[in-house]
Amino acid sequence: MQTFLPDLRLASQLPKQTAAQDKLGGLPWGLPVERWPECQECGGHQSLLAQFLHDDVRLDLGRKGRVLFVFQCNHDPGGCESWSADSGANACLILDAEDLVDALTECPANNIQIETEARAVSWLTRQDKVADADFQKYFEYVTYSEVEKDILYSILECTRLGSVPSWVQSPDEAPGDPWRFIGQLDSAYRFYCPVPSADEVGCQVGRKVKEKYEYEKPKEKNPAAPAWVFVSNEEDIGTMWTCPGPNFGDTGIGYIFIRTTDDGKPEGQFFWQCC
Repeated sequence: MQTFLPDLRLASQLPKQTAAQDKLGGLPWGLPVERWPECQECGGHQSLLAQFLHDDVRLDLGRKGRVLFVFQCNHDPGGCESWSADSGANACLILDAEDLVDALTECPANNIQIETEARAVSWLTRQDKVADADFQKYFEYVTYSEVEKDILYSILECTRLGSVPSWVQSPDEAPGDPWRFIGQLDSAYRFYCPVPSADEVGCQVGRKVKEKYEYEKPKEKNPAAPAWVFVSNEEDIGTMWTCPGPNFGDTGIGYIFIRTTDDGKPEGQFFWQCC
């Protein structure tokens, strides 16, 4: 099956955002401030994890102009159950074009943790070994456990849209019909472009050279940059460098599902698993 990987650049590398874009972290573009979700456990405003725009091929939200927003609570990690689809400590919103505003949404509170922002400048297409006819096998433990190892190893463990989930734990956590899987978020941002210098990205850049680690520090830290960047060189999917992403426990992955409601509009569900 085809899967789609965002070709990311850190906001600290890019000009100021002036239009809606596929992105991870940062502030949402177009979200009416009154729609900013609050945690139903602690009452605090949630942090944006991702924003994806409708696309007929990689993300069919049923209508041109629709936008998907994924949030989670970061006020009490491990306390508020942000990993659960039913806790109210995360949110998955899908808004129509006419319900959006044409600007970045200002924070409704001063204590919101803003995730590192990275925007997709394009999308990369990859092919795994999952057969279209076997799609449903990946959402129940019994059938999933029978899938051949080389096929499972071809399912990418990274932020992407399409194909099937790369489960960290049991596929039995997947919601049943009519929910459908549309993508996943990794707890690390992965970049498939040349590695920037520390000054270009505005934070420390680390790399392993032979058996030692070397670190390049910037002349000036950019507040929009992540805490660090590390050169990865994972040859299987072409990752060239990484930086820390959202808190999904220990190297977790978050899963996004959507369904169409009785009134014909889509709604989303989000949860994550970790080691």
